[in-house]
Amino acid sequence: MVTEALARYSESADLLVMDVMNYDLIGLMENAFRGIGNDELATIMYDIREYHTDVNNVALMAQNQEVKRLAFTHYAPSGTVKSLMKRFYVNSIRKSYDGDLIVGGDGTTITIPVN
Repeated sequence: MVTEALARYSESADLLVMDVMNYDLIGLMENAFRGIGNDELATIMYDIREYHTDVNNVALMAQNQEVKRLAFTHYAPSGTVKSLMKRFYVNSIRKSYDGDLIVGGDGTTITIPVN
């Protein structure tokens, strides 16, 4: 979640690493599960919004706080196809955030320049 404390501590950060969720996509999944009668999975899709941060909220906060680099990890839902990741995450981020963007995954290494 984007909180006041997160925003305050992120101000002018060289790097912010966040988990992200595409709330719009999760909402569609929740409705689809309800539509087929799978209330258990629909409830999970609803509940996970409580402990993941929407990609759009992170992008806005990072832009407002002048975060220099934004790295994402632990995507919900995740995708293995680059075009899906771009559509559901990168494109959303770029609507609000114009800093450096790192779409991370397992084993991603980030080097921050000294100057």
